[in-house]
Amino acid sequence: MSPSIAPVSTAGIKAQLFPDQIAQTSSRAFIFTALAVIVLAGFGFRVFQLGAEGLSEDELNKVRAVVEYRARGLTSANGEHPFLMKGLITVSSVAADGWNAFASQSNNDLHISTEAATRFPGALLGALTSLLIFFVVRELFGVETGLLAAALWAFDPQAIGFNRIAKEDTFFLFFFLLANVFWLRGQSVAETSDGKSHERYYWLTAAAFGAMMASKYLPHVMAISAAYYHIFLDIPTTRWRVGKLR
Repeated sequence: MSPSIAPVSTAGIKAQLFPDQIAQTSSRAFIFTALAVIVLAGFGFRVFQLGAEGLSEDELNKVRAVVEYRARGLTSANGEHPFLMKGLITVSSVAADGWNAFASQSNNDLHISTEAATRFPGALLGALTSLLIFFVVRELFGVETGLLAAALWAFDPQAIGFNRIAKEDTFFLFFFLLANVFWLRGQSVAETSDGKSHERYYWLTAAAFGAMMASKYLPHVMAISAAYYHIFLDIPTTRWRVGKLR
């Protein structure tokens, strides 16, 4: 007589590694507090002595482009790279100059260096990426797994180091995740409502993908979201479709 085969079971929304009492404590206040600690701690690691190291050659090219933008308006300087990051660096540089003129006269310790102003937008978006990771992972795997994923990104030394330099990849990842947050949210709204309220999330997704492309020219990454959508279509119980309900 052949041995019996155990039935196959799939993972639930709540990760089974956690006891029930932990899952039950996932109140809004707990989640908000945990996310605030994760994001603020990650931000602190990313901005601590942000201007200690000198500019790399790539960063220096971006600073030169920003100087030309401020002097002459939009030009072709550093045209081989998309504009969004340089635009945010321009805003950061203008804000830093205003701060230095106001605050550093009385206390030189409050002076913001060119290096710190150049790297600050990436450090800020790098810290906020933890929040987007939480939203994406929570939608797919549950709250506890989302918090773990957000914490791993916030405290990962490699992620921290990468966010502390002015690189397009930080901005690209942020807007890619933002697009998928809207994408998944549109799916959830369409599954639970009969109106067209989910359509606005399509437009927000498109805007985020546009910002992603304005950060770095890697359009093939959008295939990840497209692959998820086509896999989702094969689930017979779903009714979410772009443009219509099943």
